[in-house]
Formats: sequence, C-alpha cells, structure tokens
Amino acid sequence: MGETARFSLLYENRKIARVIQQHSAMNEHKHQHQNRLDYYRRRMSFTTSHVAHLLGHKDTSTFLEYERGDRLPTLVNAFRLSVILRTPVEFLFGGLYDALKKPIRSEEERLAESAQQQALF
Repeated sequence: MGETARFSLLYENRKIARVIQQHSAMNEHKHQHQNRLDYYRRRMSFTTSHVAHLLGHKDTSTFLEYERGDRLPTLVNAFRLSVILRTPVEFLFGGLYDALKKPIRSEEERLAESAQQQALF
C-alpha cells in the first residue's frame, strides 16, 4: 500500500471516529448505541430469553445491554441477530450505519472529484 493510500485510510478512520464521537455527544441523555433490536424482536414475538438462548448466552443480561444500547455486539453476534430476527444488520443498527455511511460517501465524492480534476490536467 502506497503512502498516499495509507494516509487516506488513516484520515478516513479519524473522520469516522469523529462522527461517532459527535453522534454520541448529541445523544448524551440517550443510550450510547441506538438500535432497533427491541422493535424487530417484538415483531418476531420473541422474548429476550429466546433471543439470548439463540445467541448462545446463558442469560439475558448481555442481550439486554445490546437492546438498551449500552453495548455493541461483536460482528459475529450482530450477524447472528440479523439471522435470528430475519433483518439486515444495517436495519438493526441503523443509527450507527448512517453515522458511518455519510462520511464515507462524502470522501468517495471528494476522491472522485479529485480524480476528475487530475484527469483534466
């Protein structure tokens, strides 16, 4: 990986981290990680115990932390939740998805514009 690509990746990671921090700061009185787990669990008529069991958890405490937004699941558990609740991960964690998507799309546009300008010269 070239120096420019490495710098661009580091720069993008800093921007994403800043967006997540800003998103968290805006929601100080709310839970840290907003999600729709409760909605989709209820839509399937599942109890918290049922979902926790399907995740392989011994009790509901960790799943309840996910549902309240106090904790984010691992990538594997996020996919498990997607399978259990029959809903794409980006729907379950829409707030996080949107917070990550916006700066990435902006950077893609900036890079495309930069590439166009370089092609003109």
